[in-house]
Amino acid sequence: MTRAAFDGAAACYDADFTHGAIGRLQRQAVHEHLRRHVLGGAGSVLELGCGTGEDALFLARAGCRVLATDAAPAMLELARVKVESAGLAARVRVARLDLAAPPAALGDGPVDLLFSNFGALNCLAPEQLRRLGRAAGGWVRSGGRAVLVVMPRACLVESAYFIARGRWREARRRWDGGPVEARVAGGTVATWYYSPAQVEAAFAPAFRLRDLRPVGLLVPPSYLDPRAAAWPHTLRTLAWLDERLAALRPLAGLADHALVDLERRSGAPPPSS
Repeated sequence: MTRAAFDGAAACYDADFTHGAIGRLQRQAVHEHLRRHVLGGAGSVLELGCGTGEDALFLARAGCRVLATDAAPAMLELARVKVESAGLAARVRVARLDLAAPPAALGDGPVDLLFSNFGALNCLAPEQLRRLGRAAGGWVRSGGRAVLVVMPRACLVESAYFIARGRWREARRRWDGGPVEARVAGGTVATWYYSPAQVEAAFAPAFRLRDLRPVGLLVPPSYLDPRAAAWPHTLRTLAWLDERLAALRPLAGLADHALVDLERRSGAPPPSS
């Protein structure tokens, strides 16, 4: 059902999220971290859950060679069209990859950066996430990075919004970790919520934590875009505050998304199946 749901969402994904006021601000926050702290040493990138290819375009324009992967063929087709229309086909290759069954090796060898944005990893059950973490040790070169943006087990703005409306069940839906059946384009997707510590543990011992940042601490979740878009000045102010609070690592577990920045350890043991 997961793949079918995201295939169904492909046609409206950019309109609903990528080009929405909240989607743009949250993506800008992730891109700014990559630009300032990661991309100086990244030539090759493996992207997991590339969706319609918006991040792949950013990475390619920054000079990276990108293998952009997703499980949903409709998403991949839109990503391929975007890449070709932007004249970046020489820098971006698009391929299908099911994260629930990760292979031992991908592409032409270890990459400089493993990247996954906006909750693609939340579609994995805990054991699947640990399996992916073990496989990733063979995908990233020694000293390379893994930047993983996930939905954590608490979101202050989300809980406050639902509590204010007396919707208690929705206010606490992340707290138990899941799975929660999230509705996507008329289908459902089993969704798990992971604390930054759980993500770090899933990718150990091959990776160590390098940085941790909240994304969407005060900027609300994207399903509130129709309300937030009516208050552009307020939204910009919240984004300005988010930028100044981004260095406070403990806040990552209280935001709409947590950016977990890992470094591939030198001399780490080879991944096990």
